[in-house]
Amino acid sequence: MTFSNSFDQRLNGAVRAEFDRALSHQSNLWKIQVLLAGAAIASVFWPSTSNAAALIGLLLLAVYAWQKTIYEEVKARANQGRRAVLVSSSLGGLTPDQRRDLLSRFSSTSEEGEAREDPAYYASSATEQNKRLAEMLEESAFWTADLHGQAARRSWSILIIFLAIALTSLLLLPFISAGPALNIARTISAMLVLLMSGEMLGTALSFSSAQKCSEKVVERLQRIKAEGSPISSLIIVFADYNAAVEAAPIVPGRLYEKRKPELNRLWSEHSDGSKQQS
Repeated sequence: MTFSNSFDQRLNGAVRAEFDRALSHQSNLWKIQVLLAGAAIASVFWPSTSNAAALIGLLLLAVYAWQKTIYEEVKARANQGRRAVLVSSSLGGLTPDQRRDLLSRFSSTSEEGEAREDPAYYASSATEQNKRLAEMLEESAFWTADLHGQAARRSWSILIIFLAIALTSLLLLPFISAGPALNIARTISAMLVLLMSGEMLGTALSFSSAQKCSEKVVERLQRIKAEGSPISSLIIVFADYNAAVEAAPIVPGRLYEKRKPELNRLWSEHSDGSKQQS
């Protein structure tokens, strides 16, 4: 079966705007983590502020939980829209009511979506449904592998710096006068630092995992395309790819814009090489 070699620009623009909203909440989470670290470090170097730092830390933890909930909801809607764009732009099947319902649930405005519309967002010009889905999936995975790899390296660097600071703070603790109230405050602060380091470690691991999975998806899709792009194989790869991407944090927008020209060039070379091999 064949399909028009275009995709729903309006829906894709709305999805990108929704991801930007989720990215804004993700940025807020990072800022709260930095404040949590600041409160913990302050309690170590200035013992007189330990009680206040512990209280501030607990309040920030509550704000963090609230922001995390909103972030997960917005991110889930954005990922639902991303899946809909891939499927409807290759296999079709998205009814006007489904499309309208999806757009109505986005927190981003129509103006924000229109500003992010890009007719060249996907490079595939295939008209055969299965082949078009395979090409769009491969392009998405190709970009994801690079962007998540870049984000993973940055996350690991930040985590190492943070752990170095935390270790230095812990080594200085024995030289600070102790007391019951101070020890309780330090315990709370240490727990907050542990929570933050765990979150940062999870972010780095998620980016790295998504990178590896996306690289494997690109390899699998090349084999699947050589076999004629059977729909059963494409669905399995599609599910695996979505699971990896949706488990990872959102790549910062500045990183996407920075890598965009280079990735367009690399994808063009990759796509041309794949066509020559086939």
